[in-house]
Amino acid sequence: TKDKGIIELREAVISLKKQGVSFQLLLVGPAEDELGEELKELLIKEEVDVVVTGLVADTAPFYKAMDVFCLPSYREGLPNVVLEAFASKVVVVATKITGLVDIIEDGETGLLVAPENATALSEALKKILTDPEFSENLSKRAYSYVKDNFDVKLVIAKQQEFIENQFSSLK
Repeated sequence: TKDKGIIELREAVISLKKQGVSFQLLLVGPAEDELGEELKELLIKEEVDVVVTGLVADTAPFYKAMDVFCLPSYREGLPNVVLEAFASKVVVVATKITGLVDIIEDGETGLLVAPENATALSEALKKILTDPEFSENLSKRAYSYVKDNFDVKLVIAKQQEFIENQFSSLK
C-alpha cells in the first residue's frame, strides 16, 4: 500500500537500476490497494527484475532468498517482519518511524532513512548491496540483538514476571 512506502521503493529501485547496481526485487505478499496493483507493471516497464509472490501463508522461506529486507513504511507498530529478518540474518533497511526505531539501531543492526525519501532509501540499499563486509557486520549484530532480546524462553519469562508483578500489586 502507499503507506508502506511503495512509491519511494519504486523510485529507489529505478535509481539503483540506472546506477548499474545488480539486484532482483522480491515483493512478498498481496497488493492491498490500487497503487500496489500498479507497482509490478510500473517496475516491469522500467525493466526492473521483479518477482511478486502474492499472498503467502509462510514468509519464512523467502528470507533465505534475500540479501536485504526493505521496509520503507510511513507507519508501523512493532514489526515482526523485521525481527524475522534479523533472525534470518538478513540486513534491514527501513524508515525512521515509531516501531522501527525501537528495534533497529541505525548503522549497528540495520539502516534507517527518513520516511518518504526515495534518494536516501536508494543510497542505503546501494550501501548494503555493494558492501558485503558492512552488510555482514550489520546482520551479525541484528541476529545477536534478536536472539538476546526476543528468544521465546526470554519473552515468556518476561511475560510471567510482568503478570506476577501485576498480581502482587493487587494484594
